[in-house]
This record gives sequence, structure tokens and C-alpha cells, in this order.
Amino acid sequence: MPGNGRSRPAAGLGSVSMGRHCTQAGISIQANLGRGKEMKRILIVDRYFYPDLQATAVLLTDLASHLSNHFAVEVMCGAPSKFQDEKSTLKLPAQLKVTQLPATNFNQHHLLGRLANYFSFLCCVPLAILFHARVDLILVQTTPPLLSFAVSLACRVKRIPYIYVCQDLFPFTAIKSGLIHESFLTQCLADLNRSAIRHASYVVALGRDMAKRLKTCGAQEEQIKVIPNWTDVTPKAGIERDNPFAKAQQLTGCFVVMHAGNFGYVQDFDFLLEVAEHLKEDTQIKIVLIGGGAVRGAVAGKAKEKGLSNVYFLPFQERTEVSLVLGSADLQVVSLKKGLSGYSVPSKTYAILACGKALLGAVEKDSEVAYLIEEAQGGLVTGGKTAEAVAEEIKQLKSEPHRIKTWEENVRRFAQKKNFREAAFEAYERLIREASA
Repeated sequence: MPGNGRSRPAAGLGSVSMGRHCTQAGISIQANLGRGKEMKRILIVDRYFYPDLQATAVLLTDLASHLSNHFAVEVMCGAPSKFQDEKSTLKLPAQLKVTQLPATNFNQHHLLGRLANYFSFLCCVPLAILFHARVDLILVQTTPPLLSFAVSLACRVKRIPYIYVCQDLFPFTAIKSGLIHESFLTQCLADLNRSAIRHASYVVALGRDMAKRLKTCGAQEEQIKVIPNWTDVTPKAGIERDNPFAKAQQLTGCFVVMHAGNFGYVQDFDFLLEVAEHLKEDTQIKIVLIGGGAVRGAVAGKAKEKGLSNVYFLPFQERTEVSLVLGSADLQVVSLKKGLSGYSVPSKTYAILACGKALLGAVEKDSEVAYLIEEAQGGLVTGGKTAEAVAEEIKQLKSEPHRIKTWEENVRRFAQKKNFREAAFEAYERLIREASA
């Protein structure tokens, strides 16, 4: 098995409808694990988990719920945010055990609060693992940054194998998105991350582009397993374009280019607004931006400053409405800033594919998103084109609805064939069995 010679101890949301016990910080939710033959004990570690609704938390909840049918699964996480607007109504499987560590739980929308939450969680995790009774394998994600390194230290002390699941590559994502500058400190942080990668039994990449990046960070070919993310809900393909949501938001009778999701630092909203600027004379084309996040205010301010009356902003919609929301556009946008290929793979791509919608990939040609669009034959990839050229292509598409329909049919078949959710579950289950053998 890949890795650096550690010995091992001896030993979708919509599909989940079982009960869950409550927990207080530092107190475990105990599962009923009496199933005859003793199962492998798997510990999953991430700051966010149910009932938090961050994308990684939702996917991890879906994965843990599935894995708990095959292993004795415990999740080690922080307390759920008290400041999120939407509330989850999911019921976790009775056999799933969740331990909430006594880290701080300040408002994560404030930088200092988020940093305090991150650092206090990082301090709690190694101690919790060191004093944990028994674990056969740890699966750790990359939220918050350096979590994988903290877990790696504890695993090396207790000689526990672990799987490193790379949701993004810190600090490179922050550097490439312009959040921080390269410095001696970022080099030290990168070295810590490389150490966690080198000592992992396996490293999970979200895409083929990320697999390439991981090799430059010290991962060996045999360590890397590509397991894409998926959508945690079951979107309905073939939703009518002029559905109730489209009618309510006056999105009928026009050509809609939509970005639905997080307004983060990795998305290229400047490019999208530049495209909108070239389209503002065409009153039959609307650019609709749905969601919230760190840069939403700045993006809205730039749109207003440019006088872009063709750009419309809507808040996050209920998760149950995802099919109607995505279905109400002609083109769904997935974007990443230049230079971020391989450092991040937007998980919303898989919801769009599952809904059978045509995509506009405002990404580089060597990104996983571009690969998926080309494989599916389901949309446009900007790949270095100018905003003016992309605007002209959108105008052309408005007059050729048959092209959109063909793309939608292609995407629908592609998503059904790939079956990303079940394929990911099977891949993780297989990988865990190999790593904990």
C-alpha cells in the first residue's frame, strides 16, 4: 500500500431518513454498532459537518451517512454555526457517531471569529485523536487549512494510517486568488501541507488537474486516487425552462446566463461582468447571479458602477428548489480565476450536470471543469477567449436554441452514465478497505 511505512492497528442526503441524537460540545453521539462481526473503525475529521450547510459539510455528511452502513464511522467536527440563515432538516443514520470538539464557535462571517474557530479546532484535533480509544483509519479533509497536518502529526504518533482528501490546495488557492501574497510564511505553510501529503496512505484528488498539482506537492503516483465530488441532492433533469421559479423572477421570454452558488475569491466575477458589459445593449439577454458570499457586495458594487442593468442579483435559494433554479437558465456558469486550475474544482458543476443544463465554463482549458464540458459535449469553455468574443458566442446561442437543447440532452446522458454520487461512494468504500487492511 502507498505511504511512508506506517504500521496499522489490529483491527445524499435524500437517501438518509433515520434518526439522530443530540450532542453538546465535546460529547459524542453514540451509535448502535452491534452488527455481529466487528467493523473497521473509521474516523472522519473536518471542521464542518451536519447541520452546517457549507458545500464540504453537506458532501461529507452524505458520504459519512453512506459509509456508516459498511464501517463503524465516527465524525470529529466543530460545533455547528449559530449564524447560518438556512436550517437543515436532515436526520442522520442512528449508527453514525458524531463528536463535536469544544472549539470556539464565533460568527464565521467575521474574519477574527473565523480565525479563532479555525485555530481552536486545530488545537483540539490532535489531542482528541491522541486520547481516542481506537481507530483503524482516519479520513481527513482540508477544512480548515493545516487540519491535515495537525491530523498527520497525531497519526504518526499513534501509527494510524490516514487518507488525505484534498478539497483545495492551501496556501496555493489563497495565493492564486489574490487573498495573500507569497512570502516566507506561505512557503512554511506549503511545506507543512506537503508533509501531510507525503505521509498519507492515499491522497484523494477531486479532478485530473488536481492530481497533477498534487504530484508537484510531493504525492506519489500510486498514492493519488481521483474521486470527483458529486451533488448531495437529487436534481431533476428535464425541468421546464419556464418553470415557477423562472416565472416568479421574470426570467421567461429571454436568454438567461446564470451563476448560482457561492460568491468566493476563486470565482472570476470580473470576467463575467466584462462579458455582461458587452451584452448590455441586448435587452433579451439577462445575467443572473444567485447566492451570497465574501465578495457578493463587491461584485454588486462593480455592476452598479458600470451601469449594468442587465445583471440581476438574487439571494441564496432553498436547497429543495435547486432543480427549478438551475433549470430556469439557458447557460449555467462555472468559473475559476486564471491560474486556479488544479487547486480547486467547483462542486456545483455536478449539480448542473445532474440537472441536464448546458454549461458556460469560464475556466482554463486544462481544468477539470473544461474536461467535463468537453467530454459531455455540453457547453462552452472560454479557455482564454476575450470577454467580447464570449459575449458574441452568447448572442449567437440566443438565436440558435437547438444548440442549447442538444447540449442539454448530451449533459443528461453523460450524468446518467457517470452516476457521480454512487461512483464516489463505491470508490471511497474501496479505498478505505485497502488503506485499513
